[in-house]
Amino acid sequence: MKKRYIILCCLYCFLLFGCISINYTNYRSTETLEGKGGSVFNKYGIDFWENGEPDQKYKIIGIIDYKANDLPIQNARSNKKIAKKVIEVSGDAVILFNEEKENRGSINSGNARGDSKNFRYSGTSTNIIRKYRKYYVIRYL
Repeated sequence: MKKRYIILCCLYCFLLFGCISINYTNYRSTETLEGKGGSVFNKYGIDFWENGEPDQKYKIIGIIDYKANDLPIQNARSNKKIAKKVIEVSGDAVILFNEEKENRGSINSGNARGDSKNFRYSGTSTNIIRKYRKYYVIRYL
């Protein structure tokens, strides 16, 4: 029984703190772009455009592929990791251009107790959802 709880705790920790994957690819183009505006927020010195594009001239310098489990702790850490990569490649902002989620199943655990007259069961189920995002990394001109 104790071994089972240790395994479940390890599995839960893996899901909670599982890997965030951020891959950067250079983008080569001489094209200068200018959007019409949209919603933007700034975290860690980087502009995150999630609806719309900058209303000033900019150039795409790369693409970030982001993959992680859709969990609150990973969502909170994602912007920091993305900003760190953008700063590393001398970018000013990112524009979200694709987002997908994939249901990868669920983890169920439970505990049953009882005798011939009384029976109790308690359990929990957690969905495993994988989030995929693609961002343009841009430099303002």
